[in-house]
Amino acid sequence: MLENIDAIIFDLGGVIINLDPMATAIEMGKVMGVSPNTLVDALHHDETFQQYEKGFISDQEFLLYLETFTPREVTHQDLTLAWNAMLLDIPPARIALLKRLTTNYRLFVLSNTNAIHIREFNQILQKDTGHTSLEAIGVFETVYFSYEVGRRKPDSEIFSYVVQDAGLDPTRSLFLDDGPANLEGAQSVGLQTQLVTQDRSILDLFA
Repeated sequence: MLENIDAIIFDLGGVIINLDPMATAIEMGKVMGVSPNTLVDALHHDETFQQYEKGFISDQEFLLYLETFTPREVTHQDLTLAWNAMLLDIPPARIALLKRLTTNYRLFVLSNTNAIHIREFNQILQKDTGHTSLEAIGVFETVYFSYEVGRRKPDSEIFSYVVQDAGLDPTRSLFLDDGPANLEGAQSVGLQTQLVTQDRSILDLFA
């Protein structure tokens, strides 16, 4: 898989940190008094959510938007806790793998995410591995978050941006993600791709 590869681009959720998106839907459903499935369907296709992940609206504006789903009075603290419920653990062995890979490859992160999640991610990272941020691990040349670059997977635009910004040869660069649609977006600009699943994590792929 790594033959003729110079750079590896990692997704974050489901690749470096374990995720349970349904946990957020369930917790938000409890807080709001609405069906978790209703929330999943609404957010999955919602333009406001995508605008938030592109950094076009603030945390406050996003939380106010979430309030529109419920007739209850809810606090932003409760909404934030529920929103972060999907973020689970970061196995230290994955960080050790990244440190090993960086001796031979240029490493990057490309993630659809938002400021609320990254603050929580950094706390989990410190608890599980002792590092305060992805940058503090010292293995990634650049970390690309959708809300910071104003672009979002699976749009080809974000992959083109990363390739140009990092000076990559896409034919010699491998992108790993747990979303098939995101892999298709990466392939559209010539990147090599690999699907990551619960049954085949990066520890298995690089064993």
